[in-house]
Amino acid sequence: MHVTYYPPSFIGAFIVEGAPVAMGRPRFMKTGRAYTPTKTREAVNNISSHAQNIIRDRGIDTPIHLDVVFLHPRPKRLKKGPRVLKTTRPDLDNLIKTVKDGITEAGIWKDDSFVVKITALDFYSSSEESPKTMITIRGFNA
Repeated sequence: MHVTYYPPSFIGAFIVEGAPVAMGRPRFMKTGRAYTPTKTREAVNNISSHAQNIIRDRGIDTPIHLDVVFLHPRPKRLKKGPRVLKTTRPDLDNLIKTVKDGITEAGIWKDDSFVVKITALDFYSSSEESPKTMITIRGFNA
């Protein structure tokens, strides 16, 4: 029998398949009304749906440690090989905003202000991996 150990601080973890999407800037109609770009809205909804299906806790109002690994599609210029750190756009902070908004929309935490620690890495995927976003949520004990 295989037993998986989760520390008491573990809240949940999930993987969102597909290329990571950065939070898009609000767009404005001719009438002056602002809206969120479709690609961003779909990414936030996708993250929200995954979080709701995997994580049972709702309305967390204690300090949170958010751990995220972004794996982008590997460009052809890199040929085959291991993961490579990605230092091009989109910016890491805009990728994180999409994740935080999705988890907030899912109701996992009361507000993303409860996130007191973020660990994030941004890579081009290895030649054996598909693009995805790996998310882990833990309680934070200083």
